[in-house]
Amino acid sequence: VGNAGGNGTEGSWNITNQWDDNMIARYREFAPRQAEMYKESGKKFTCEDLVLQVLIDFASQNELPLSITNGSGTYRPQDYNSIEDFTNDVLTTSGANDLQEYNNTVKINIDEAASGDIILERKDGIYGNHAMMIEYTTNISIYTIQGNSNYLNGIYGSSKILGAGNPSSLFYCGKLIEIGRINISSGDYYNYSTNIYRKDYVTNKNVEVLRWNFINW
Repeated sequence: VGNAGGNGTEGSWNITNQWDDNMIARYREFAPRQAEMYKESGKKFTCEDLVLQVLIDFASQNELPLSITNGSGTYRPQDYNSIEDFTNDVLTTSGANDLQEYNNTVKINIDEAASGDIILERKDGIYGNHAMMIEYTTNISIYTIQGNSNYLNGIYGSSKILGAGNPSSLFYCGKLIEIGRINISSGDYYNYSTNIYRKDYVTNKNVEVLRWNFINW
């Protein structure tokens, strides 16, 4: 897939570090704090935009390489003049299914899940349609934090005409951030923000657990 967007020669940020074990451990500490900060500030996100925003925040602050590929192309910070332009293009063009495609992530077992990893719901067990970020885990539970989409997400043409998928648009379809919990043994899910309980969630939603493909960057 070819490069997409941006004509920057200096890049959004200097790349001076690499994704080694220490940096990945730091990301795992950063991710839940950053997501909670966005929640407390009342910022709105679609599901995939929240997990991507947190990743971009950490990579830019720590001068790390990053490359996100989706159906529109490959997006790299060195091809942009600003972090804002890079972030906006990635969030505007990426959907939940893109998180499992193009080697952006690798699949892991649910018992390996850790802070900063991704819970992906998949239509028919194949196509990703909703993503949540893992805040932290215990022996019995996985605690999640998620963005979501409002009614505009289901209206044909809303993204193209109104910019519903563009975080900079007045019609952006992101919603306030929600938190929840998955019971590892039963696979049930409870959303603390909406009081919605889903029995056998992991099985019924064909859940896949993903980890960013750090070594790919």
